[in-house]
Amino acid sequence: MSLSSSARRKVCIFAIQAFSVHSIPHKQRKGVDQKPLIWEDGKTTLRSVLKDVPNIPAESYGPRQRDSVRQSVFPNLNYTGLYYAILNMIDIVPTMQMKQIEIGEYVLKVLGCLVPFLEHDLLDSLPYTVASTLAIFPPTLHKDTIDLLCSNMLPMTLGYDGCFEPSYASESAAAIITMVLQHTDNGSFHSQILECFMSIKRDLIKDILSIVAYGPFTARAPAANLLFYYWPQLNPALTDRRGIHYKYTAWPPVLCQRQGCVNSGNCQAVKMCLNPALAIHSGDKPPPLYICSDCADELRKEHSEYITDILLPMSHVSTVCENKNCKSEDNLAICTCFSIECASYNGNRPIRYCEDCDNQRHKTQKGELHIYHRSIPDIWDCNMEVQRYLTDGIVSLLKEAQPIESKRLLEMGEEYQQTTAEEDQLQLIEDERKLLSRYGIWLLVELCTPRDDIPIEVLGRLLGMLFQWFDATAYLPDDNVGNALERLKNEYVCDWLDEVAKTHFEVIVSCLLPHPAEYARVGGFWDTLCSRTVQIKEGLNCFFCLVPYDVITFEIWDYVMPYWLEAIRTEVPSEDLHHLKVLLNKSFDMDLCPLPFGTDSDKMYHFISERFDDNSAYVQEQALQWLQILSTLDIYLPIHMLLSMFISGVQNMTELLKQQKTAEPQSTTEDPKPAQHQSIPRHSPEEECPPPLSPVKTHVIVEAFEIYDRETELVLPCYIMMLDLILKQLELQNFPKYLGLYNETSRQIMQLLSLMLGTPWDGTHICSDEQQANSCMFCQNTALWHQVTSQVMQNFCPLSQVKIPTKEIPRVDESKRMSATPTCMSRKGSMTSNDDPESTAEEREKEVPGFEMTNMPLHLQLYHSFLQELGTITDTDAAFALLTSMKYLILNGECLNYTVTQFPDYVKFSLSKYLIPNLWKLLKAKQSQLAYVAVPLMLHCLTLPTGSDIFWKLVEEDFTNEEWKIRFAAVEKVTVLARFLETDGLQNNQVIQTALAHAFCLLIGSVEDINAAVAQRATQYLETIKYAAIKCLCKCLEFQFDHVISDRIMILQRLHLMSNILKDQDILNWEFFLARFDALSLEAQIDLENSGEIACLTGYNDYNKLPGNGLVSKFVVLTDDVLFFF
Repeated sequence: MSLSSSARRKVCIFAIQAFSVHSIPHKQRKGVDQKPLIWEDGKTTLRSVLKDVPNIPAESYGPRQRDSVRQSVFPNLNYTGLYYAILNMIDIVPTMQMKQIEIGEYVLKVLGCLVPFLEHDLLDSLPYTVASTLAIFPPTLHKDTIDLLCSNMLPMTLGYDGCFEPSYASESAAAIITMVLQHTDNGSFHSQILECFMSIKRDLIKDILSIVAYGPFTARAPAANLLFYYWPQLNPALTDRRGIHYKYTAWPPVLCQRQGCVNSGNCQAVKMCLNPALAIHSGDKPPPLYICSDCADELRKEHSEYITDILLPMSHVSTVCENKNCKSEDNLAICTCFSIECASYNGNRPIRYCEDCDNQRHKTQKGELHIYHRSIPDIWDCNMEVQRYLTDGIVSLLKEAQPIESKRLLEMGEEYQQTTAEEDQLQLIEDERKLLSRYGIWLLVELCTPRDDIPIEVLGRLLGMLFQWFDATAYLPDDNVGNALERLKNEYVCDWLDEVAKTHFEVIVSCLLPHPAEYARVGGFWDTLCSRTVQIKEGLNCFFCLVPYDVITFEIWDYVMPYWLEAIRTEVPSEDLHHLKVLLNKSFDMDLCPLPFGTDSDKMYHFISERFDDNSAYVQEQALQWLQILSTLDIYLPIHMLLSMFISGVQNMTELLKQQKTAEPQSTTEDPKPAQHQSIPRHSPEEECPPPLSPVKTHVIVEAFEIYDRETELVLPCYIMMLDLILKQLELQNFPKYLGLYNETSRQIMQLLSLMLGTPWDGTHICSDEQQANSCMFCQNTALWHQVTSQVMQNFCPLSQVKIPTKEIPRVDESKRMSATPTCMSRKGSMTSNDDPESTAEEREKEVPGFEMTNMPLHLQLYHSFLQELGTITDTDAAFALLTSMKYLILNGECLNYTVTQFPDYVKFSLSKYLIPNLWKLLKAKQSQLAYVAVPLMLHCLTLPTGSDIFWKLVEEDFTNEEWKIRFAAVEKVTVLARFLETDGLQNNQVIQTALAHAFCLLIGSVEDINAAVAQRATQYLETIKYAAIKCLCKCLEFQFDHVISDRIMILQRLHLMSNILKDQDILNWEFFLARFDALSLEAQIDLENSGEIACLTGYNDYNKLPGNGLVSKFVVLTDDVLFFF
């Protein structure tokens, strides 16, 4: 265009002034002060240029193709250079120590004046540039900045565009709103910028949701509040919004800016004029010019095409339709229209429509061009972009709730840490953030209605974050914040979760696993870098925080807990298990557990007990390891339930052993190792890639199938674990000890042990002799089982052992009545009798039919199982433990004493077939620990019916055997028996004395054995018997001497022989002969008295001379019995 001479002068001046402005930052860095006139020159020049330009078409401010039309009316000046010079000035404002406000005002005004002169590419970035000054300009300029954005730049850059096509200006809306919300605390600024964008940009909900999702907390909080204000269908009950500190403030309307306004500029502006020249002439400011209705009437005559209506602030957001002609039955407002055509029906304020009115207004061709905002649909109906923003927005809001760390750590078992004053102040801020998290709950409940056909990735992400929110808000104090959030859980969240469970139960379960899907790993510990132990601890805490709200049903518990215990087993090192103690104790405590089924142990431990219904040893071994973990953490497990599970497990594994035995011929070429997934169920396999921010796993677990070749080899280790668990729980619960055999717990334990012993134990021996047994896995397991069993037996059997009962040989009158059994008494009495000692035992063995052990008492079944094991066991350690168990059962529990009258045939059969022969075999010097336990058992057997007969037979057979090696071993056996004799009580049991006298006579007689090795060994071994045992031996021989006349010569000979070998022992002394002579005298006198040759008994002792003396009477009775048998 051609310019006047004055305009050309302005062009030259503008170039000089642009250069001066461009040099300001350089001079500022050098500290050169600028003259005030320079700051105003650029702005004044731009204004003067605008005054001289002709009218510009209003539509030239919109589409990009209109740039050339608009710029053709301006002088060809360096506007771009001035624009960049101003941008450089923005950077130096924070560094200036004075005049920041003046420079800031200058920058804002120049940028406002530059709007008509800039190309569209620069114009697009101008709103963002101006908004960024909020972070660096003084707060006193915030109002000027907001007014410049809302009144000038945004209407000039986006007002005619409509944002139908994305541009830099429209896409920067979220960033501009974020900066306003973040750097200003004035609520009117927030509502002003938001309503400005809502009036010129469609789909603003995406920008608001993106701020909520990704913005900083200072912007997220007001953005969430404004979202709920302008979209009131999201609003919960007013009572639920109490405590929200953010209050909505309507922005003040723009006043008339025209100079010479008839209302003196105090009237509300209702029109906007876009003519630059008119704006400069009438208001000395860049376009647009805001004018009141009176000024608009004056200017409309000549400039009507440049004058448009403007929107007024929304005083409130109605929840019902504001159309005065609305006839809909459902007048709930679902749309807000910001187009002036619709707003004109509401006093130029945005209007709210119901669904019917919205369709009538906006379904037309013209109505589709309106700028309106409908209610947010369900997340499942949104497009992918909005769905992502909404999902992340809910997640971000829920993340605002951070736990009270000190109390939370205390509840999880950590040490209490005293909070400081600074931490208390931070806690007040955290309370506000916790309240902000409620918006996430409201969005979740209102916009995420469960359906059948929804993407599980989105639902899983929301559920994962919701569960983390439960964790963060679990330990709140009983104050306003805590009560508000607790009420929210009960009134909103739990019902929503119930609905989700009806349609997507599997998604809920998957989010509660220790290895959830990738999309569910959100919030809480998943956002931190921590060890796997910490992840499991935090995950368990999150899981258990849902328990009080009945979210964890029996079905969820029963499915999820195996995965958690498996994760603990395979991923938590043993030294870190104590970190989980408090959490697991709270959950499995039968008295304090908040689970709805917590008092029902069958349901609580069903996920474990059902694994014992499986006949797979790998499955049971896995469940046993879970129970070991719980026991290690001092968790009480009901004893009777535990025993019932183990009994069921052993019975089922018996089936496995039977199947294995049947399948052995066909399975020789197959790989016996099972796949890991058969016994270890996992949601995500062990080989999966570690999750983001998760450290590499270093804790390595050696699985059973890596050790054993066959599954059946795992049966015995499972048995050991079962017994070890029983011991641990008995100790942990301070269970009463020594209760005896006749109570329910003892019966269950005995049944379990019997079943274990009744199954064949599979294993591979790698040892060829006892020295190699230490390296044999099977031998070690066998010995360990018996050792643990002995501890179990010790726990429930009575504390004290049964004492040797007092038992005398039958009297004369009794023997006469027992004429049917004289040979038995003779066998018991005489060592030189010709009667066969084997006859009775052999006859009874032949007469004994097969016994049905299942019909016998449990303690007798266990006794029978021990007997069968005793005959096959080879390992010394295992044998010692087995004998110890038998000692507790037989001596402490008196199982044979209680059943000998009820099952006499079986008891006698077991003594002759198993017990006494096996005990006799175990009497070896090199295995003295076995003899230490075997000898008391042997003595007890002698007190039982036919026990002494069987012992007599065994001793007689070995000492009279033609094979010298057997006689050689018999010498050792009797010697070992003598070494461990406990003399207490022996003198009261004449049956034992007779049996021992017989054995000792044979031992002493071996000194003269025809085989030199046997004779030498007998001589040497006699010298090894301790003094007390020798005395006991002599007592037994003396008793035999007094009671069996036919043995006296042999006994004297044996005593004389022993006195020659043991010269330092006082064996044949005066007391011995005095007692024997007295007995012989009494026998002779009784015989004479019976024949009538004497009338009174006399003896060597003075006591014997006193008629009626008790001692005399006793001797008389004994002597009479002896003579009778003789």
